[in-house]
Amino acid sequence: MGVLDGYRVVDLSIAMAGPLAAMRLGDLGADVVKVEPVTGEWQRHTPAGGATGNRVNASFLSLNRNKRSLAVNLKSDEGREIVHRLAATADVFLQNYRPGVAERLGMDYDTISGLNPGIVYVSMSGYGETGPYTSRPGQDLLLQAMSGAMLSTGREGDPPAPAGTYAIDAITAYSAFEGALAALLHRERTGEGQRVSVNMLDAAIAVQMQELSIFTVGGVPQRRGREPHGHTYIRAPYGVSSGRTVTTEIGAVPGPSVLASWRLRVEDWRPGGTPSETSRLVHELALDRLAPWSDIPELADVSGVGTYTTRVDLDWDGGAYLELGEVTDTCRVTVNGRRLDPVDQVNPVVDVGPHLRRGSNTIEVRVATPLGNRLRVADPAVYGGLARQAYGLVGPVRLVPYREARVGGP
Repeated sequence: MGVLDGYRVVDLSIAMAGPLAAMRLGDLGADVVKVEPVTGEWQRHTPAGGATGNRVNASFLSLNRNKRSLAVNLKSDEGREIVHRLAATADVFLQNYRPGVAERLGMDYDTISGLNPGIVYVSMSGYGETGPYTSRPGQDLLLQAMSGAMLSTGREGDPPAPAGTYAIDAITAYSAFEGALAALLHRERTGEGQRVSVNMLDAAIAVQMQELSIFTVGGVPQRRGREPHGHTYIRAPYGVSSGRTVTTEIGAVPGPSVLASWRLRVEDWRPGGTPSETSRLVHELALDRLAPWSDIPELADVSGVGTYTTRVDLDWDGGAYLELGEVTDTCRVTVNGRRLDPVDQVNPVVDVGPHLRRGSNTIEVRVATPLGNRLRVADPAVYGGLARQAYGLVGPVRLVPYREARVGGP
């Protein structure tokens, strides 16, 4: 039996921070009911980290264990009534809608607490629910930058460097998890429910307590140093260098080349006959230049998985980096049949050198997009307000050669 056994959580959140907070409550034994649109939360169908080919997106599963699911159209009176009846039986109600959406849907604190005065209502946002930034998008990388967290990683002179994980989403999730538990304890002692407001910017700043205190109390600003992390008083292990100087020679390196011509095969994902079904239509095109799908008439309203293929002839021996330029969303590169690790979305550069060969080479870039462009035309009543997005591999894509040589010496 978990410590929250017998408690019910209604989870109306999407993406990462909200679902992770609700999932942790479920891990402690709470009965978590995830309320989704009739087509399912978008992350069910959008592959992350290059993990394509699954009926349900792998990252969705990682954020939604220990939950039951309920598909409801919250824009209908019947759908709202269903969730209101559910909220009346719940202990925690959690949402991370954009500002104003909860009120329009009748899922705001005043409405829910009116139905259930003892409810713990958790509201998550990017920048808080009042103030000049409320309408700005709350996204992990944006908050890493705005909070100053990017100043704590990377060496002096480097460009801003984000964390290797969705750090702000996770920190915000645990802040909401902590707030919900504290509010439940308060209710156990007083019988009073309450509203718990959590925002990403506040959470991101709160975990930088040492950096901020060193500046505000000690008067020492945060500075980057020789180490790639923010804790500049921690040095590399002693004895890694004997102080010797050695030299080597590297031959001429060819200049970068732009890969402009591609064959593109797109699996167009469309809602099927039931909420759990997805149909696929295949488009095949020859491109003499890269462009977002929104600029290609056949793909303007398409969402799904696109596979870009090109051939490269090399007359030299050496390695190369594949610079992908602009790409939306997750992607993976295959070189001569060898599938490489998922591409870093912040810095989409792949070392393809170990897999190239003299002569003909085949390079494939597989891109998985969000479902917004398809949903906005497939279900305009729910998603018609979404703007058409620039999906796909936009580039420019460059192959940047390099050479390696072993450094030796006495």
